[in-house]
Amino acid sequence: MQALWKPVATEEAFEIVRRRLFEPVRDPAARDAVCRAFADAYVAEGAKFPAETQEHRYLDRLVQAYPIHPEVFDRLYEDWATIEGFQRTRGVLKLMAKVIYRLWKDDNRDLMILPGSLPLHDGSTRNELAYYLPAGWDPVIEGDIDGDRAETTELERRETRFGQLQAARRVARTLFLGSAPSSVSTKPGIRGLDRGRVLLGSLQPGQAAAVYSDALNRLVDRLHYLNSSGDKAQDATRYWFDTRANLRREMEDRKRRFDDKTDVRQTIRDALNRLIGSGMLFDGVHIFTPHGDIPDDSGLRLVVLPPENWYAREEARLAEELVLDIVRNHGTKPRYQGNRLLFLAPDHGALTRLRDAARVVLAWGSIVDDVENGRLNIDLLQRRQAQNEWETARGVLPRAARECYKWLL
Repeated sequence: MQALWKPVATEEAFEIVRRRLFEPVRDPAARDAVCRAFADAYVAEGAKFPAETQEHRYLDRLVQAYPIHPEVFDRLYEDWATIEGFQRTRGVLKLMAKVIYRLWKDDNRDLMILPGSLPLHDGSTRNELAYYLPAGWDPVIEGDIDGDRAETTELERRETRFGQLQAARRVARTLFLGSAPSSVSTKPGIRGLDRGRVLLGSLQPGQAAAVYSDALNRLVDRLHYLNSSGDKAQDATRYWFDTRANLRREMEDRKRRFDDKTDVRQTIRDALNRLIGSGMLFDGVHIFTPHGDIPDDSGLRLVVLPPENWYAREEARLAEELVLDIVRNHGTKPRYQGNRLLFLAPDHGALTRLRDAARVVLAWGSIVDDVENGRLNIDLLQRRQAQNEWETARGVLPRAARECYKWLL
């Protein structure tokens, strides 16, 4: 007799896994209340979450999958099942058995088992997932994602609002579950998770989505192996873990190479020159120019003070000393037309941001230069990312300069 075999559908898998690993639900009303609370939380946050969470049908999926969140099943069946050797039903059963045992042993109080609940600090759970991945994932998990020495744990120790919810670890675990398979999968597709998916895998009812969103922003700047497809301010930007250190971390390391008095100062000068160098109101614009090189004539001139001669309402000494020096002196001779000079001074409060923006431009520029000259070997996606980040940084610098140079003396 011929028999046609069909793979188990995701919804059927919910039932199989639940019946194998849990006793029947004894209190359907309590289950329904939990699922309703999740569904209401997603509707309340609206566009921050994936579109399917806004449909009534998602409540039915929550009830069917309870006490495992459907997002866990979706990631396992849609992403991990594309890895050769990962068995859709047996592989999920084996993994979830270890996850559930560890959560029960740790007296975990999550309302449902979410991607952010996965105890990746547990060696048995971590090994079950790492078995299907290429070598090199252990330092990623231990250093960036979960464990006593992980960056996420350190961030939660220092910031209580993240620590109370384990927000950094939950975000990192969600990203790992949703992005690690793409490092070996042959299935074509867009890499990583967007912000909505990260929130879906982390948030529980009664918690604020903003905390997890802030945690994600902090991790993008902090973690060595977390990559992103663009600006973190955009909701469509995607995030993923990889065994290669990310370009943003490379950029942060390079920022420290540049000297404030030479490289950074020159970059700020170039930005100001593009902004106001051709000022039509003035007979001359002099940016960081010694008083001997500023003509002493009847022309109306704008003198732009260097960053070290900043101005603040409560402390004007550094700017005023230089202004008086230029007004009185023209090289070794006295100046006679000092009342024809206007002075533009940097604001002390905004100066740090301006210097940082200049360093970011220099760092991304050096990465792009190294890629073009073959000194840095990265893939096509990272090459595109470096170019985009450099262009974005060059767009931010003039805005930072405009905000900083706001005092007319």
